[in-house]
Amino acid sequence: MQIAHCGRQTRSKSTGLQTVAPSAIRDAFFNEDMPKELSENEIIQIIDNFVSAITRAKQAGFDGVQLHLAQGYLLSEFLSSHSNRRKDCWGGSTENKYRIVDEIFKRAKEQVGNYPILVKMNAYDGRKNGMRIEEAIQIAKMLDKSGCAAIEVSCGVIEDGLSTMREEKLPAEAAMEYTFKYKNLPAPVKAIAVPVLIAFMKQPKPLKKYNLDAAIQIKAAVNIPVIVVGGINNIDDINAIVQNKKTDFVSMSRPFIIEPSIVSKFRNGTQTSSKCIACNYCAIIGEEKPLKCHYGKLK
Repeated sequence: MQIAHCGRQTRSKSTGLQTVAPSAIRDAFFNEDMPKELSENEIIQIIDNFVSAITRAKQAGFDGVQLHLAQGYLLSEFLSSHSNRRKDCWGGSTENKYRIVDEIFKRAKEQVGNYPILVKMNAYDGRKNGMRIEEAIQIAKMLDKSGCAAIEVSCGVIEDGLSTMREEKLPAEAAMEYTFKYKNLPAPVKAIAVPVLIAFMKQPKPLKKYNLDAAIQIKAAVNIPVIVVGGINNIDDINAIVQNKKTDFVSMSRPFIIEPSIVSKFRNGTQTSSKCIACNYCAIIGEEKPLKCHYGKLK
């Protein structure tokens, strides 16, 4: 069970509550709300809520949980100096920024013992003063000391665009129809905006295995398993990564959306690569519709 708090990466119109963050800094994408800077008491309450969620997940029969420390959500916001500009014990140094995560681990361990708590964390992002691999390695070492069971290495925040789910062609048409920022624009404006987005919003390179180098560096720094995700969708790449001990595991998302049985197909040799074309329509349309593969088509 993955456990997350959206922090400032949501809207009051969606939650019915004011958005919150380590610091009152407006998100460049979810820019309708100025998030409230969390008080110390509110931070403690959020820690307790994470611990309660972990306890409930164990009681419900999940094999473990994963704390979402990546992609610009609340715990990720605490870890990044781009979004955490606090001057108290919850900001400033890497140790202070990590404090909220460490407290979740400490209090959860008191409740659930050796129950596996994994994390998904950012190795880097595209923000000024954001996460960089050097600090990510420090955080990974702290996670190891905190009793983390495994680290999944990801990247990016929503402000960066689709850097976490890369492909050459941006899903501009889907964004115009289903993303809250664009869907209510007049049709003529949308017609102009689509080619403009495609022309000017270039995806960062590489488009495949884009977290692997960072995951290798993090694996070298810790004694716990490391998982890599991002642009990995065929058995040759998976075998090369795992058999050469670059990381311990490989994680996929989009390939499971189009083919939930993809691993079985890999195992029995009937397929060596996912049928996913990485159109990313699933991520965009999933904002309003049930998650499924759209294969690059709106209707």
